Amino acid sequence: MPETPARDLVIRRAHAFGSDGCFRTLTLIVRDGRIVYAGPDDGAPLAGHAGVRQMAADDCTLLPGLTDCHAHLLSYGDSLLKLDLRRVPDFRTLVDLTAAQAARQPRGSWVQGRGWESSLWGGDQAVDLDRLSQAVPDHPVFLNRHDGHAAIVNRAALRAAGVDESTSDPAGGRLGRTKSGRSLTGLLVEAAARLATDRIPPLTAAERRARIALAGQHCLQFGITGVFDALDEPPWQDDIAALLAAGAPLPRVHGMWRVRDGDDAGQLAATRLTGPDPRGRLSVRRLRMVLDGGMGARGARMHAPYLDDEGTRGFLMLDPARVAEVSRAALAAGGSMCVHAIGDEAIDLLLDVWEPLLAGMDPARHRFMIEHCVAPTDAAVQRLARLGVIASVQPLHAVNVAPWIEARLGPERAHRAYAFKRLADAGVPLAMGSDVPVATPDPRLAWKAGATREFRRPDGQTATWLPAQRLALPALLDGYTRTAAWAAFREHDLGSLQTGMRADLALFAGHIAELPAGRWPDMAVRCTVLDGQVVHES
Repeated sequence: MPETPARDLVIRRAHAFGSDGCFRTLTLIVRDGRIVYAGPDDGAPLAGHAGVRQMAADDCTLLPGLTDCHAHLLSYGDSLLKLDLRRVPDFRTLVDLTAAQAARQPRGSWVQGRGWESSLWGGDQAVDLDRLSQAVPDHPVFLNRHDGHAAIVNRAALRAAGVDESTSDPAGGRLGRTKSGRSLTGLLVEAAARLATDRIPPLTAAERRARIALAGQHCLQFGITGVFDALDEPPWQDDIAALLAAGAPLPRVHGMWRVRDGDDAGQLAATRLTGPDPRGRLSVRRLRMVLDGGMGARGARMHAPYLDDEGTRGFLMLDPARVAEVSRAALAAGGSMCVHAIGDEAIDLLLDVWEPLLAGMDPARHRFMIEHCVAPTDAAVQRLARLGVIASVQPLHAVNVAPWIEARLGPERAHRAYAFKRLADAGVPLAMGSDVPVATPDPRLAWKAGATREFRRPDGQTATWLPAQRLALPALLDGYTRTAAWAAFREHDLGSLQTGMRADLALFAGHIAELPAGRWPDMAVRCTVLDGQVVHES
């Protein structure tokens, strides 16, 4: 819904989350986009607010506006318009859905989808290039894995990419092959997927902006008033600025600018890193790099081989020396860094680079962030805490990988993967999010996952993975509010319900602290408030 005109807002007697991690009954008065009163109802100066909107919130939970600390807005909007493969139970169904979609499209156009997970089918060996190509012969097909770290394609897509059995694996990626090694399976892992994506016609500016706007509207419906958005291409920042200038309802965007090979790090830091715009809606404080691949596609760089594919330890996407160069440039420009590092070796290599730069530095100055931080060694956890590096983690990822992670890594490595309480107990700040569209941005599901660690086994039964790694509710909410604001360099005006703060708010039906975690996803988002304006209301 469009933003309502700015006016005073009074929310009375809500069950509110405080910056001390406790809940208390609170009445809030908002004027000109700021909180001007936060305290007991009987002390609220309501006399001058008789004509403004008042909400009775006795049965509601009031939180500071939520920030998703790892998102891909354009990809999210794009995924909402593509073939949804998230719950496809087998490869045959994937082929049938793809063929049906192709029949609805002009001949020769690309059929695109996202969301498949091959562990549901018994593994990547179920991918069959011939079956897919026979069912869809006249459209190139590109089907992204749910995490974007692998894709399934048909022969038409391979022809468009100039790929055949004689093509060598690209650096940082792999072409899926049959056991004999002579035939392709249609699976493209990590950097190999770019051989096909480079042939897909790019979106126009209008198409990009429509998708970003759609993603923004969906985020606001979940109570999300801010996102750390991965800005992978130069036009995307301009797209967001144009949408905001036109009054589109978007969450605050804390941009993370992707640094590519050949980019001049110093120039990027000087020209792209910016503080908040005049309305505080768009800023780019971080340069972003991707050091290794994903765990699901066996692209995360590990010290030892994967148990279920001993021929690989994953991939490094760039030279750690390049990370050092870019990190120095970011610091010199007064900015920060975030680096995707999932595997234990990738995390160690990143810390080898960062430790000489950050040792002895006040974390408030650098606020460096490691994205995902899935499988750190015990020594790496202590280094992260000592340097004050923020871990940007995704609770839903932990329960999504639970059915297969031990078979992939073995018990010892699996028991330190996605172990978020282990990080928190060591003093590592946890910022939280979804990595949308890898997982839904719905924070209620993330909180449930973090608090219960429950997942569904292939036989349909519910199980719990690493229950000792459960997080308490205050830590989960903090990761979306106070720590998120700290990571965004916005703790002075975001992330807490205090007088003088910007009025970014999320109001949920029910008292979350009094409900079992399994009931949290049932709490309706009653309204989302951004800068004092109601931008979503159920």
